[in-house]
Amino acid sequence: MKLTASFLLLLLSASSYAANFAGTVVRVTDGDILVVQDDSTHGQVRVRLAGIEAPKRGQAFSDASRRSLGLLAVGQTVAVQWQKRDHNNRIIGKVLAGSRDLGMHQLYTGRAWYSEPNQSELSADDQRAYQEAEESARTKQIGLWQDPAPVPPWKYHKRR
Repeated sequence: MKLTASFLLLLLSASSYAANFAGTVVRVTDGDILVVQDDSTHGQVRVRLAGIEAPKRGQAFSDASRRSLGLLAVGQTVAVQWQKRDHNNRIIGKVLAGSRDLGMHQLYTGRAWYSEPNQSELSADDQRAYQEAEESARTKQIGLWQDPAPVPPWKYHKRR
């Protein structure tokens, strides 16, 4: 009995640690969602980029955001660092193509918002860097920041 309880406790504690995997991006479904072919399991995994929100279908710049991420990521080998899944069972993670952080790229090019509601998905250093990347795009008025009053997806959904 003690052995079984110890084993279960070990399994539960191991599941709370961050996980990493590598794979190839096979498709982009949104400006912040990728489908990655996992190199170890050969299964396809849906991944939402941590800490950002891209315009959703029906919003201005949604197609540009999806295209931007697709051009950057599809066919590329990526490393995914993650800790949890969202309500749609997608992995939420930081995705790196070589040394390029795909979420940071989307922010820096004005293709997404830094998502304060989801900031806990990022380290403190990444929170600051992501916020600075968004501020840079906003200052330069590039991407979605060309719109005088862009509506972030978390507010867009409430309005609908």
